[in-house]
Amino acid sequence: MSRKKIAGIIVLGIFLFCLCRVSQYYFIAKIPSNGIFYLNNLIGFKPYYNYGLALGVQFSNIALVIINFLIIIFLINYLSHLINKKINQNIIALIFIISGAFSNFIERLKYGFVFDYFQLGILPIFNLADVFITGGAILWLLALLKSKN
Repeated sequence: MSRKKIAGIIVLGIFLFCLCRVSQYYFIAKIPSNGIFYLNNLIGFKPYYNYGLALGVQFSNIALVIINFLIIIFLINYLSHLINKKINQNIIALIFIISGAFSNFIERLKYGFVFDYFQLGILPIFNLADVFITGGAILWLLALLKSKN
């Protein structure tokens, strides 16, 4: 893989990470405690301080920080492996996952929780980093399914 492509991957990752961080700071400052809702409360923004895992599962913050760190290191190592082996499949998916995971990791490390703010129907409240992680995982899964066919 060329240096230009590697530089593009790094720039994309930094951009996505910064987008997550800016959205966190913006929504922390702008969302009132009772939230802002549209379309008969179907879509909105509501502050939620997530001290646990997804779906409200509670877990020790220290354990979460360590687990998040190890997962990020594993993903970066795997990304490096893909780049070194010139395997383009899943690189974009991994960049999205790593950027979102690192944003949530920084937040948990700094505050002891992750600030979530998107409310969509009956789904749990989530943030942009969660969208990147989920979107990256879906891209990765689709690439795996495509490669098996």
